[in-house]
Amino acid sequence: MRVVKALVRMAARAMARVAAFLQGVLAFQGFPKPSEQPIWKDRRAISDAVAVALLLTMAIVMAAAIGAVALSKAPTASAPVAQLSIHSSNGKIVIDHLGGDAIDPGDMRIVVYNLPSGTVLDSPIDNPTIDTDVSPTGVFNVGDKIILDTTDLSNLTDGQYTVKVIFVPLSKPIAESNVFVSS
Repeated sequence: MRVVKALVRMAARAMARVAAFLQGVLAFQGFPKPSEQPIWKDRRAISDAVAVALLLTMAIVMAAAIGAVALSKAPTASAPVAQLSIHSSNGKIVIDHLGGDAIDPGDMRIVVYNLPSGTVLDSPIDNPTIDTDVSPTGVFNVGDKIILDTTDLSNLTDGQYTVKVIFVPLSKPIAESNVFVSS
């Protein structure tokens, strides 16, 4: 209880000092002294109220400015970080998730380029199908596989390909690898 009373006294003294300072500032700028205004006889209480109002206004404006600066820094989005193994198996392209972030298949695009020409083999695969025998969750997690065969890529034949896995919302690559497909 004594601590609270001491804090209240300290706050009252600080407010009195601020009010005295603000009165000095107002008097310095050429505002009429309270005794020169004939409307009210005693203006001391009004001067203190004005000083407190100004102090509160300044505190609110400063708090709003600090809050605006602190909240204006939006977090930057980044592509998921995942270790993907892209390889060939029995004439198919297999993408294994070996570690890192889980990836929503709706945010993925797989582009297969024919080498050495560099042309895109078929159209890019958006929202690839995850092997349901491995992943029942529908999200591409560690241990999951995506298998691309002739149902996904009608022009897939024996040959050399570059496979890119792209994070669609930011158009950033997650993984890229050259694979040789043979039946």
